[in-house]
Amino acid sequence: MENTKTPDWQEFHKEGKRYLQIVQNSVKKENSFSPEILYNLSCMSIEKLFMSYFLKVKKMPMNHTLIDLVDSMKALDTVPSELENNLLYMNSFQEICSIDLYQRKIPSENDLQQFITTLEQTNKYIQELLKTA
Repeated sequence: MENTKTPDWQEFHKEGKRYLQIVQNSVKKENSFSPEILYNLSCMSIEKLFMSYFLKVKKMPMNHTLIDLVDSMKALDTVPSELENNLLYMNSFQEICSIDLYQRKIPSENDLQQFITTLEQTNKYIQELLKTA
């Protein structure tokens, strides 16, 4: 028998917050994770946070890349332009769903603060949306 239970939005939210904490704590400690690992943890956090909202309102995004999450959210609510631009910047590091060309850039230490800012903006934005969903 197949498990058809819908994932719980609260579990996704909790996981997104956990990844956020890992990234924030890692940046405070020198040499804990590479910028590339922190980028991936940041993206996982952002995806989990967005998915918590989509699950709560029972609307699924087309895909789970950062740009697709933004586009899907824009169909439901206004995405602050600064947050959108920051998410698109992060998306530019790994364009994994391109049918023409797979493109990947390795983030540097200089990118970490941008990732933290984007994570915190995403967390705040989703937190506000969840209050009224």
